[in-house]
Amino acid sequence: MPLLGGFRPPLLVLLALLVVVAAHTALLVPASPEGPVTGAEREAQHGVAQDAAAATRATLDESVADLRRVAATLGEPPPTADALAALAPGHRGWLGLAHYASPDEASSGRPAVAHGEPLPAFEPPEGPAGGEIPPRLVRARNGEIRLLALAHVGTPERPGLLAALSPVAAPAVGPEADRRVQLVDQTGRVVAATGRDPGSAEAAELASAAVADGGAGGSLVGEPRDGLVTVAGYATLAGRAPDDRSGADAAGLGLTVVTDVQAPVPGPAAPGHRASAALLAGALLLIALPAGWLLRRSLTRPVAQLGVAATRLAGGDTREPVRVPRFGEPARIGRALESLRRQLAHAEPHAPPEPVRRRRPGLGVRTVVLLCLVPLVAWSAAALLVVHRADAAALPERLLVDQEQRGAFAAERVARGLREGHSDLRSVAARLEGLQPVGHDAVLADALEAHARYRALYLVDGSGAPLAGVGDAPSMPVEARALGGGPFGTAGIVALRTDQPLVAARVPAGGGELTLVGEFSHGHLDQVLARPGLGEVWLTDRSGTVMATGEDTPIPERLPEARLDDAVEAGITGQVSRAGEPAMITVTRLSPEGEAAALDGWHLVVRQSTSWLDLPANQVEHRTVFAGLLALTASVGCLGWLHIVVVRPLRALAARAEALADGDRTTPLYPVHHDEVGTVTRALERVRHQLPG
Repeated sequence: MPLLGGFRPPLLVLLALLVVVAAHTALLVPASPEGPVTGAEREAQHGVAQDAAAATRATLDESVADLRRVAATLGEPPPTADALAALAPGHRGWLGLAHYASPDEASSGRPAVAHGEPLPAFEPPEGPAGGEIPPRLVRARNGEIRLLALAHVGTPERPGLLAALSPVAAPAVGPEADRRVQLVDQTGRVVAATGRDPGSAEAAELASAAVADGGAGGSLVGEPRDGLVTVAGYATLAGRAPDDRSGADAAGLGLTVVTDVQAPVPGPAAPGHRASAALLAGALLLIALPAGWLLRRSLTRPVAQLGVAATRLAGGDTREPVRVPRFGEPARIGRALESLRRQLAHAEPHAPPEPVRRRRPGLGVRTVVLLCLVPLVAWSAAALLVVHRADAAALPERLLVDQEQRGAFAAERVARGLREGHSDLRSVAARLEGLQPVGHDAVLADALEAHARYRALYLVDGSGAPLAGVGDAPSMPVEARALGGGPFGTAGIVALRTDQPLVAARVPAGGGELTLVGEFSHGHLDQVLARPGLGEVWLTDRSGTVMATGEDTPIPERLPEARLDDAVEAGITGQVSRAGEPAMITVTRLSPEGEAAALDGWHLVVRQSTSWLDLPANQVEHRTVFAGLLALTASVGCLGWLHIVVVRPLRALAARAEALADGDRTTPLYPVHHDEVGTVTRALERVRHQLPG
């Protein structure tokens, strides 16, 4: 018998698979999570650490970039103390500025000109003047760790160094009293810390463990104590995303952000899950075993008996009557065999055949197969759609708090990126001062090449008419109202209304008679918004129009769901929504500071589906769904297999057997498969040759 033929292979495979599904449902569905905390809580802490590292990297890189921009604008004469004093207030975070006219001044700690906090002595960079100097960490005279940013100034004949001293602080992570954030160097030394008990032995252990791991990031879990367990996430400042085009200055400092919280230790799997899983597995067995018995009683045994009777009849034994099965195609074949037996037993030359006594059609083998399939499909549907549905209300509160923190980090990244773009635009405007119009394009082209955040740079006059520009075509027409209102010389960050919404920065140029506009590319904003594991992100302006998303897709005009608009209007910072797909929704208001005042009323909306978080309830649901899929596949596949190799040939054989008994002696019978049905077919073909006429 071939491997795929006959009754036994599909029936045995079906029963074996259903037993496996039942065992999976009873034993694996209610399994408790490994470890004292859920995987979702570990992933959340890792995500917070990644976002904190990105925020720290951006802050340090911004300080370094500010110094380089200032150094590029300084002329040939060395800066004076008054000039340094005038520069410091315009750059937040600079604690001290100094100009060194020679390497000896740097190594001795005695600069030619200084302002603010004294800078410590340091080894001057080696090599010729020119190019960018990597920043470094130094210990200030008061013992605290500082960031030292350096930039070349002067001329090749009279080179010098401009240095700025900036604080190195652990990023602020919200008002939670139980969160601790540490900034750790490559040796495990804590550079800066904030939050819960930053100087404890536990904090030092976490810092050492994070540095010893050697990877770009991950999570750590402490030992449970008094019903609480410490969950930590860590990420290096060098662990940037592959498409992150931000500066690599801070990434080379070897710093790692370690953030941790205390979470309650979860209990074992809910007893209700164990009981319902056992009931679900028992129900499957109660369906599978009777279905196997019914198929064997209505198909396997009758066809096997018909095979014995047909073989005996083909061998010439017509003494024993054929035992006719009770219903279906086997009964039709049995009645045809009995008619053929009587014809052979009382065979006379040229005698007319005895017609088969036909009965009203009743249950056929297809109906039996369908009766077995329906309860199996019903069980699968219950496992797929009804049983063990995860309740969004059971989501740990800590996950929502962490999601709110990540949303706040994302909003700050957006605001900082726009402010940095505005600062870059001011530097470009300063280079345009005093130039003739023919020289504008060259300056703008250099700026566009140096700053990948812009899609277009262009100058417009008081009427909005473009005068010079590079990059993509400007979003025209550029009107005063489209630029946010007010005169064109007003600096700020604005929204442009075009076929696709755009965010732009504008600064006065040409003595206030012109406006320099820089349109931010969607790719830059997408890069700023996109963070691993954060969810779907939308940046909306004060009117609710979507300005950017974290995906490289066409930007929708409005938020995709009414519940997102409701959350923005209600001013909800974080909630778990069960309307539609369960999700955590957070709304963060952008900070309208300084040149970003036009961002007042802008929001960052984040939606994170809770269905695929690594939580015990979701694991139970997914395992139950897997059991339903496996049971559905096994039932449809095996019973479909049975229909193809057995039921369909059996129905055709019943029609041919009745035709043969009714007198059709000319049509041969060919077996489809070498199985039980094929045995009956071959025997009937031999009987056909023995019949008179």
